[in-house]
Amino acid sequence: MRKTLLIGLLLCSAPTWAQEPLKIIGYPLEKVALYDAQGDFLGDLARDQLPPPEVQVLSFDEEKNLILIALADRQVWLDPLDVKLNQGKTVAFDCRKVAETSMQADSKVKAVMGYSQACGK
Repeated sequence: MRKTLLIGLLLCSAPTWAQEPLKIIGYPLEKVALYDAQGDFLGDLARDQLPPPEVQVLSFDEEKNLILIALADRQVWLDPLDVKLNQGKTVAFDCRKVAETSMQADSKVKAVMGYSQACGK
C-alpha cells in the first residue's frame, strides 16, 4: 500500500521536476519598462542595456503581473509582455494586420497603437 502511494506521488510530481525554469529568451521591443516592487513605473530601459537573453527570472508576482530579474548589481521588475519568455501565456497576433486595422481606426479616433519598428521581425 505504501509503495503504491509513494509511486503515485512520484509520478504526479515528475512533470514539476522536469519543468524548465522561467527565462527571458528575447527582447522584441526597443525599450522595456522598469517597475519597483510595488508595481510603480520607474522609467524605460533600452534593449542594449539589458542582460543578454537566457536571463533567469528570479520571481514572478502574479498579483502585479511583473517578473524580477538581476540587472548588474540590482534587481528590477519588468512587465512580462515587454519580453519574450520561454514559457507561459503569450499573445499570438500578426502585428502588421493589427496595425492596418489601427490605421483605419486612427482616422476616426486620432490615436495610434504604438507598435515599435521591431513589429513583425
